[in-house]
Amino acid sequence: MVTECDSVVESLVKAFLDPVTIAWNYQKYVYECTRRCLGDGMGQKEPKLAASFKRWRDGLTTIVSPQTVVDSEGRILVWALPNLPLTANSGSPKILEDGAMSQHELLTYELERSREGDSWRWNRLLFRKEAPGDINGVFNFSPAWFMVGHQGKVSGLKTSPFLTTSAGEAWMSDFLDAGSMISGILRIMHPDQYRMQWEVVLALRRDSRFADVLDVWPSIFQAISVIANRQAPLHRDPKGNYYWYDILVSVGQYTKAHLCLEPLGFQMHNRPGTVVGFSGKGIRHGVAEADGQRFSHAFYLRTDVQQYCGVRAAACMTQEVFRRWVGKTGSEKLVNMARDPFSL
Repeated sequence: MVTECDSVVESLVKAFLDPVTIAWNYQKYVYECTRRCLGDGMGQKEPKLAASFKRWRDGLTTIVSPQTVVDSEGRILVWALPNLPLTANSGSPKILEDGAMSQHELLTYELERSREGDSWRWNRLLFRKEAPGDINGVFNFSPAWFMVGHQGKVSGLKTSPFLTTSAGEAWMSDFLDAGSMISGILRIMHPDQYRMQWEVVLALRRDSRFADVLDVWPSIFQAISVIANRQAPLHRDPKGNYYWYDILVSVGQYTKAHLCLEPLGFQMHNRPGTVVGFSGKGIRHGVAEADGQRFSHAFYLRTDVQQYCGVRAAACMTQEVFRRWVGKTGSEKLVNMARDPFSL
């Protein structure tokens, strides 16, 4: 995995050194989002927001190499890392595929059953027309998060049932390298968010209900979603935070799929090995249908869990903060952080 870590750091540095600057202030944008109460199901208000905050250019500009997207004040809104050498298609060891969801029969069953939900996220029309061997569905799981309607209540904080099974334990073990890699990427992208998420893990670990599962949980992120062969209309993720990065990773056997970051005016060829960090709440986004089997992995932290743990919220990442931080650490230390993301 050492070679892959070095390549990831190289891509992150290239992305930072190749920013695209949009003309507006993201903090003002967030204020308008909050004022208009934007979120899932509030799409009718999006056109007014788009009229006030123009895209970088007319239409959609395709990102084809490592880049960052920053606002007029230097806030880093997007880390775009296409074609990282982390999948079998790149000729490297299958770091992101060794823990592939389809390798675990129980999780395959859960993915199929997940399409019984009521939200658009489980709408059968959005899933790829099935061929023999296809696995379609959406599955969200966490070592500790709130059940619907129980936010903030101690009794409402639960472990996803799958993780307590032998199949769940096997998946967490298999996914350790991939989860560690994504944790290392976050540690470089946004060290303050990494600090916050580490403190959340430590706070949850003090609760005996979660100590055992957190000992084997393979990520600094508090939750992971697995999305198998589903396109997604433009949407926001309302339970996140405007200033924190969610990280999306795509793997599978396909060649064409696009991720659209609509308010900014950018899209990416979402090929296997693509990693993108951005706020799913702040940046309205969608994913087109792929031409083959595609598994998307979304890594994130819910705001209600951070607040419950009493951990200081991370601020927005900026170019200036990143420059100061890298200046103190040096590129060699960045490589070491990617290789060993859980050392502090």
